[in-house]
Amino acid sequence: IISVEITTSSGAANHYEVYFDTGAGIANDLSKAIMLAVLDFDYMTHAHMEWPDGGGPIGDVNDVVSIRTGDSDISALGKFVIHYREE
Repeated sequence: IISVEITTSSGAANHYEVYFDTGAGIANDLSKAIMLAVLDFDYMTHAHMEWPDGGGPIGDVNDVVSIRTGDSDISALGKFVIHYREE
């Protein structure tokens, strides 16, 4: 992973998790965590994390990246941008 960016337009604070695997969330396996942010429209609408070249989280071969939110409807209220490089 090179960088992750999360933006919300939700007025309610929500957890946003980005992680490798298809488990229920980061708490299932902390070694799979990529990014965790708590965002809401009033106080913090945006979170961005960028790693130096070769320094970001690395998934297993064919690992999927999952996104989990609290009660937020990400189809309308959340945007995620993930930059990655296949090695």
